[in-house]
Amino acid sequence: MATKRSPAGIETNSLEVEISRDVLVGISSIALEGIRGVTPVTPPVNVGEILAGKRLKGINVTRDPAGVTVDISVNIDYGLVIPDLAKKVQRIVAENVEVMTGLSVKAVNVTVQSVVLPASEILESANG
Repeated sequence: MATKRSPAGIETNSLEVEISRDVLVGISSIALEGIRGVTPVTPPVNVGEILAGKRLKGINVTRDPAGVTVDISVNIDYGLVIPDLAKKVQRIVAENVEVMTGLSVKAVNVTVQSVVLPASEILESANG
């Protein structure tokens, strides 16, 4: 373990920690749960994912030396302003990943796959 100085001039012991892609996906997924009106898209079932206990929720994370890129596909509730909600998703996911891991987030790319009507509106239109 090497000793380093922080930007504040404090000596610290440097420790390298490897953070798995699954952890980054998990952080992004949990961050989405806190945003009203947004749900991650669930991709088609892949038997290998089920057997391995992994089920991605429309979230893909890639890393390179410059930082992390998060690609998210979401469904949003009808009536919400899509550009505002997409910016909120970008901000919250980036903040959570950066704070929890110390990694730099280069981009959070949001794809809105569909707009979801509330169940009450579906029932009203069916009952006509």
